[in-house]
Amino acid sequence: MKAIGIDIGTSGTKGLLVSFPDGKILKSARREYTLHAEGNRAEHDPEDWIRAVEGILQELGPADAIGMDGMMHSEVCLGTKDRAILWCDGRAEAECAEIIRKCGIPLLRRTVGNLAFAGFTLPHLLWRKKKGSKNLGEAVLLCKDYVRYRLTGKLRHEVSDASGMLAWHLSKGRWAHEVLKKVGISPKLFPEPCGSTEVVGTWKGIPVVGGAADNAAAAVGLGVVRKGQALASMGTSNVLLACHDKPVVDPGMRVHTFTHAVPGRFLQLGCMLTGTRSFNWILDVLGATVEDAPIADDSKGLLFAPYLVGERTPYADTTVRGMFAGLSPDHNRSHFVRAVMEGTAFALRDAQEIMKATSVRVTGGGMKSPVWRQIIADVLGIPVITVSTSEEGAAYGSAILAGVGVGAFKSVEEATDALVKETSVTKPLKSYDAAYARFRKLYPAAKSLA
Repeated sequence: MKAIGIDIGTSGTKGLLVSFPDGKILKSARREYTLHAEGNRAEHDPEDWIRAVEGILQELGPADAIGMDGMMHSEVCLGTKDRAILWCDGRAEAECAEIIRKCGIPLLRRTVGNLAFAGFTLPHLLWRKKKGSKNLGEAVLLCKDYVRYRLTGKLRHEVSDASGMLAWHLSKGRWAHEVLKKVGISPKLFPEPCGSTEVVGTWKGIPVVGGAADNAAAAVGLGVVRKGQALASMGTSNVLLACHDKPVVDPGMRVHTFTHAVPGRFLQLGCMLTGTRSFNWILDVLGATVEDAPIADDSKGLLFAPYLVGERTPYADTTVRGMFAGLSPDHNRSHFVRAVMEGTAFALRDAQEIMKATSVRVTGGGMKSPVWRQIIADVLGIPVITVSTSEEGAAYGSAILAGVGVGAFKSVEEATDALVKETSVTKPLKSYDAAYARFRKLYPAAKSLA
């Protein structure tokens, strides 16, 4: 049988046609669209998602099943003409403070398991209600659930994405009425939940499963589906993610806790807002390209705080901004590039200090670089592992979820055991402990200048 996996992202949508049970990728397709960003705002026109997905389905089909994943926290208010507010939007800081004031930290910890952050859905909704169009519409859907609704006509909300809205009770597996009531948002806005491998409806006769949040789908695509397994992603943003068999909530909620796409599993996740975005920025400033990027063997003490658009883990701060420190006449353009690569790795370590992963499987554009993988292995102090699906990530995970949904495999674990194989291991070669201790001083310094 053949399944289509679709990953709806910030800069575009990727699709794969995969045959099962061999897991071979038969075709791939991609569609780009416009990110409407200004200042701390980031939006998409939801119709761009529809055009992209329908175009990819037409290009890749026919198939026996369809699975989709999409950007977490990025919602559409059904029945309005408003654009979708995205995960990287920072306008709702005041609404985060309001949520914390009205709900209190203990209630948030024991229900939704996460602190309010400006990129989350619930703060977005409060902003819309008070300062935006004041119209929340007929229902609130995250991006891939909205696209699935448009394809199938079925109004459902998949559980791994629901857990990232700050409106989902993690341990009870339902909408968090306790939180929604306190902030004045009606639970009726949130559709009935569905599972990630549950067949929700059909598109042109093809079964469409619930799918997953992008990070959960990436975890499936890399075979991070059992307790103790972990993933690191270096894309537009950085992610460190670990799988657990129960909701594990950091006492300070410095990292997030979400429901996995795998039944009975949960994810602890640290997200850093700039990964390859920082690298692309420094190359643009220097007039270099990825192919001819000057990378020094050592940064000679130059440090980079990668807070170009604020930081999420562990600070939940959209106002702080990036900086270089330790400059001297000995530094040239190659040291700046190296410092940026190390700075993004140090940001991953901020999450690692909390989560304590013992090894990581990796994905994302940045992880294609052997130099960057070695830096990350050294900075985290653990092996960095590529797998046969590292370059496919979330779209491949969505295809697996679709395949499981129509019976190609008995479970997600059975599928990933058969399809995902380790291809390389990068072991730590040196310690960055002293440099990381210096890096930890950058956030307070940058914050004082914000």
